[in-house]
Amino acid sequence: MAVPRGETLYRIFPEEITIENFKSIKSLTLKLKPGVNLLVGPNASGKTNILEAIYFLSKAISLSELLKIPYAPHTPHYWSPEDLFYMKQVGNPISYRILFRVSKRRKDKFLKHNVSFTIKFQLSSGRESIEPSYVSIDWGTTKIEIYDGLMNVYINVKYFPLYEEVFKKLINYSKKDKYIIPAYFRRALTDLYRKLSKLKESATLSPTEKYILLEQNKLQPEIGEIPIVKFFLQTYFIEFSKIFTRFHELENIVSSAIDHEEKSFELLEIPGIRVTAPSLVPLLIHWHEATLEDFSGLPTTETIVDFATVRNILEKCILLKHPDIGEISEPQAFTEEMLLHVRARNLPQVFYKLSAEGRTSYVERILREVLGNGVSVKPRSFAGRVFFVISERGVELPPPNVADGIIKLMAIATAVELQPSMLLIDELENSLHAEALEKVFDVLDSLEIPVLAATHSPILVDLAKPEKVIAVSRTVERGTTVEYFKEPERLREKLVELGIALSDYIFYEKTRSQRTE
Repeated sequence: MAVPRGETLYRIFPEEITIENFKSIKSLTLKLKPGVNLLVGPNASGKTNILEAIYFLSKAISLSELLKIPYAPHTPHYWSPEDLFYMKQVGNPISYRILFRVSKRRKDKFLKHNVSFTIKFQLSSGRESIEPSYVSIDWGTTKIEIYDGLMNVYINVKYFPLYEEVFKKLINYSKKDKYIIPAYFRRALTDLYRKLSKLKESATLSPTEKYILLEQNKLQPEIGEIPIVKFFLQTYFIEFSKIFTRFHELENIVSSAIDHEEKSFELLEIPGIRVTAPSLVPLLIHWHEATLEDFSGLPTTETIVDFATVRNILEKCILLKHPDIGEISEPQAFTEEMLLHVRARNLPQVFYKLSAEGRTSYVERILREVLGNGVSVKPRSFAGRVFFVISERGVELPPPNVADGIIKLMAIATAVELQPSMLLIDELENSLHAEALEKVFDVLDSLEIPVLAATHSPILVDLAKPEKVIAVSRTVERGTTVEYFKEPERLREKLVELGIALSDYIFYEKTRSQRTE
């Protein structure tokens, strides 16, 4: 029951996630695919730490966390911020780099481009919290870096001629029709064009240099304010196309200025942020040919991936550990909360809200496929408190009488119902019978988003494709590392030839060799 691909023009998918200096992780890179990606390895290898690292990032830049005073994203899950740093070496920042694939469909044609997002966290000066110290976003043609109170805008040297030509055509056209471009933007375009031309004449670049600094702005934060946080709180990047009433004419200008490969142009403004000068960022998006398989991920209407877009994507990430059965079995005060707790403690509240909105198709599907048509779940309320009951052939079972496995199924299905950007599940197999596990796997593997699950289950490993199984190990020197199979097709053929299940190879050969390294 994946989202129909024809409903939205754009998809955003996190193809790669690099994590550094988080708990047992010194440095590793995940290469994710749609559906189920399995983390498999011995106990204490760091599988859960990988899930927690991604979840920490999603929480740290979520709107609710950014608005808190004081900013303390490590609470309440960790006692001390120092516990999050690799070997408690707080001098090295916790770092993330995410490579997003942005894809779109135009009739029968698929196009894509990549956007790289990097953020680093350091211990606060009072050692009481963790705060962002560096952030950048790289579209391949333009890059923005924010650190040490500065915002730098860079241009990819390869695209200098295209930027120049676009600016020149826009400026010339604006002189003919003063109504198409406001005076403020005409001056800004002229200023950027001059800067670009001056850089082209004076810059001496080494053969390996990719970017050159176009402009630098000094941020002027309020007392006690973390400058980087502000860039995630609202959409500071306003699309060029939304400012002009006759943008179709501008599109013709831009398309006539670039080569046959598809590109689009935006001029992004950063208003309201206290900088020494108004900052305008020229952005040329270079679209490349893609396939139907590339058109997967979180559906979106956003045409530009900026800091606010990244926040919107990552804060939709959900982490599920084994449900807190005792808490779930008690009636709960209704708060309309829609953020599912890591232990699904607020499952009755979230399910009640989803039921009121008619969004329970995944819950109904999973229960029907695992338990048959005679079993259903229904929301109930009493005196301002909510809970759910399981109806089995007309007999209603209250939460204390519901099997742990059914609650686990409901937690997973509810998480899917919330349409996350990434779904992280620790020990997916807990409380689930083999047949139920297969049904759950089929549902999760049909999703367009990445589902990253830590497991010790041979059943799940045998259900997965070798290219979606990630071997996790941990050594004293390297910390937690991940390994992918270099030739998955060849491995699959070899295992079939030998009559060996993939799980046997993983658990009795691959992880055993890792354990003795």
